Amino acid sequence: MPKKGPVTPLQYREGATYTGVDEYAIGHRPGIFKTTVQLSYGVYKTRDVKLSVEYCGFDQNNPCEEKMKLTITLPEKWLDNPTPVSALRNAFIKAYRKKFPNSRLGKATDEEWCLSIKDESMMLFSKKRVPDDGIITHVFYDRQEIWAMTDPDWEDSEKELKRMRKIIVDDLAKTMKSVKHDPEEIVPVMSKKQIMLGQTYVILYGWYKQHCIIVQPEFTVADIKAYLHHKDGPRLPMESIDIALRRGDDVHVLDSRWSLQKVYEFSLKKNWEQAALEEEEEKDEKGEEEEEDDDDDDAFDSEEDDEEAAIEEWDERKGWTAVERHDDGTTTTAGNGNFAKAADAAKATKADEDEIVLDTEKDASSTKQAVVKKQTDAVEQVPSVMGKTILMGVGKRIQDRKHQIWLPQVHDPWSFRTPHDEAPSGGSRNEHAGLLSAPRGWSSVDVSDPSVNKDEQCSIM
Repeated sequence: MPKKGPVTPLQYREGATYTGVDEYAIGHRPGIFKTTVQLSYGVYKTRDVKLSVEYCGFDQNNPCEEKMKLTITLPEKWLDNPTPVSALRNAFIKAYRKKFPNSRLGKATDEEWCLSIKDESMMLFSKKRVPDDGIITHVFYDRQEIWAMTDPDWEDSEKELKRMRKIIVDDLAKTMKSVKHDPEEIVPVMSKKQIMLGQTYVILYGWYKQHCIIVQPEFTVADIKAYLHHKDGPRLPMESIDIALRRGDDVHVLDSRWSLQKVYEFSLKKNWEQAALEEEEEKDEKGEEEEEDDDDDDAFDSEEDDEEAAIEEWDERKGWTAVERHDDGTTTTAGNGNFAKAADAAKATKADEDEIVLDTEKDASSTKQAVVKKQTDAVEQVPSVMGKTILMGVGKRIQDRKHQIWLPQVHDPWSFRTPHDEAPSGGSRNEHAGLLSAPRGWSSVDVSDPSVNKDEQCSIM
């Protein structure tokens, strides 16, 4: 089974354990300096410093009715003298109240507002609060985008982060629940002698490498994730692994609950996107059917309770007597006969109903044979993965540096890459070194050439 126990955050951020972007290698550094430019001989002008301040809620991609963006040119005295950030905030609040005088934020006090800038997170809505007593020329840079936010906006941002964390936690719980077999049951192919007719194989590829493993049709995608995590430990956490099918540039990430048999059937379909939508519709229909079945069971239980309440009447002379209770409180017995006679009558009625459905034994047997034949034909039409080989790509999600969230929409740029893919060329050879290192056993294109069926690739050590 996968290795248990918590993993410290440092293990995700040292060496090859972290796959992400080093935000400090690029971008602007804070600091505004007063500069002059020469317009003509003997004519000089101080270069304008502009800052863009915008209010759009906690996320600029969400619709906002009272949205406002303002470009402020800083006066020269702000550049000559240390000016607090509160001065820039007050200038924006004054313009905002002038445009939206009757809005909730227009009537808010100055202390409820604050300015923020983009932080090192990869999420666009994640921002960093700027203190009001900070100096403008020290915390900002020229032409920087600044966002005005209030306390409700910060609360909405925290709710969105909690929602994203819950998605990752729920997906991890679903994956762990779908692990049905021990990782040691998956055998890597180390020699040609292990290639036998009738066995099922999976070729895993990624980071321009590939290796082969022996599996069974009942194994799940979660079993393969557990195998990769078991071999690579904290370098490939369970919540960071994605297994996908690839057809050209089309990559479809697989559900962890799917068996390899279902993956093979899905891979044979022409339109994966349409097939995925059909799968979701079937899941929704099954969920509705289960709810209806639960309602039917409750109604059936209530009917049984009513029947039991109707017959649990004891008479010393008549014995158990069937009694029917009405809504008005009155009761009616089943006549002078005892409970046994009432039960026999009910059985006779049920037998009559059954005889209407089943005409003759001959018809019943022929119907049964037709159903069996139809089921047999359906089973024969389903392709089997036994003796087949499935090509599946391995990808590693990128972890957000600030919030420690493995982003399901963003993968290592070398994920799902086969040895036949063209490696990127041009630029410095060490341009990506240390930033997007491949997991142990998977070598990135910067440090190794493409290879196939190498021993170190089979064991992922």
